[in-house]
Amino acid sequence: MTVPALRFQHIVKRYADHGVLDGVDLEVMPGEFFGLVGVNGAGKTSLLKCLFDFCPLDEGDIAIFGQPHRLAAARAPLSFLPERFTPPYYLSGADFLRYVLTLQQIDYDAEAVARVLRALDLAPAALTRTVRGYSKGMTQKLGLAACLLARKPMLVLDEPMSGLDPKARALLKEELARWR
Repeated sequence: MTVPALRFQHIVKRYADHGVLDGVDLEVMPGEFFGLVGVNGAGKTSLLKCLFDFCPLDEGDIAIFGQPHRLAAARAPLSFLPERFTPPYYLSGADFLRYVLTLQQIDYDAEAVARVLRALDLAPAALTRTVRGYSKGMTQKLGLAACLLARKPMLVLDEPMSGLDPKARALLKEELARWR
């Protein structure tokens, strides 16, 4: 029997007296693409905040590859791009990638970086510029590149297409299919 990559069991989350998640049950199997869709305010981002233990659950359990989500080691296989991704504005794109990879004890591999940049249609020259000069789409591509370069078993992407033009959206879908 294969252990689910993610298992949410009876998730309940309230903010003050406002219920956001009420009895959410969900399993995502390894190798599976899964999109969480809902209207604004439905609780999608709240569910992700609970997954990463950014906020406590009121009820329920979350397991990541069979491990309780509250354990830092359980979250280690996850690469996360938040909805409002904002890298440090004073770093160059290359410095940001080096920093993120260093935090994960991964060597900066110029060939791998170049391949991911091509896959996301981000010009290599962008890495020499500070992030403060990036457009929304360039910033999003930088965050996606960092997630892909981390080579984690699971990507958790909140609004990954935000700010991407149609070509970049198509290229990201192709890269995710290859990555899978």
